[in-house]
Amino acid sequence: MKRVVLLSVSILILALCLLACSSGPEATKLSVSFSDGSRSIVALNEEFDAGNYYWKYAAKKLLKETEGLTSGQTSSYDEEGAEFIHEDEPGLEGKVDGFSEGNWDFLLFGYRRSGEEGNYTYSLVYSGERKAVSLVKDAENMVTVAIGPVTDHGKGIIFVDSENITFAPKEESAVGDLDKSIVVARFSDGQQVQSEDDTYEVEPGVYVVGVKFTLNGYIFAQGSVVVNVYSNQTVTVAGEVNELVTSADLDTPDQTDVE
Repeated sequence: MKRVVLLSVSILILALCLLACSSGPEATKLSVSFSDGSRSIVALNEEFDAGNYYWKYAAKKLLKETEGLTSGQTSSYDEEGAEFIHEDEPGLEGKVDGFSEGNWDFLLFGYRRSGEEGNYTYSLVYSGERKAVSLVKDAENMVTVAIGPVTDHGKGIIFVDSENITFAPKEESAVGDLDKSIVVARFSDGQQVQSEDDTYEVEPGVYVVGVKFTLNGYIFAQGSVVVNVYSNQTVTVAGEVNELVTSADLDTPDQTDVE
């Protein structure tokens, strides 16, 4: 809202200056307004593919009816006690054996792996839970777990692809070198985030990325996009911003309007 008010004040000052510089009954009065143009800056979160992640599960037997029969239960029902489904390869293909019949709760964790063999690092990206799943001998026992990105396992990244953030003029013509400025700020309080390049490492949360194209103090295009940042994931900002255009209503004032 503050940006809109400031823009309106600038337009009013411009109109007053035009009137002050005119004289005589033939003076022309201008009414000037700006339209926002089309803001097509976009934020692209990473596409999800289960085959790109390494998965762990934790399982807990519900013991109301089968107390003591806990085959398949992990050492604890949390991330610390979780076990790999496939430690040597990503994906969820295949089955996990050894569960006794009964009702089970499951936790699922998806990791991105980095580093070299013998010194791998696993960064949690997704997690989810499914409760009270009935497992029966000689059945398919398909366990479907709804997962989502995590926000409590470290920072995420906003990558502003500045080379692919472009200015789109209203008319195809030669355009001078415009100054492009980019601001990344927290949505909650407007606190700006600083970075020496196009990569912003931030705490998970909601942010606003603003882009502005200027020349000699005039704003020719501007746009913004709201981005959601999750732990150990990268969101990429790119796109183009249309030129801000003006409209002018020309009118010949009455004699009484001219001093």
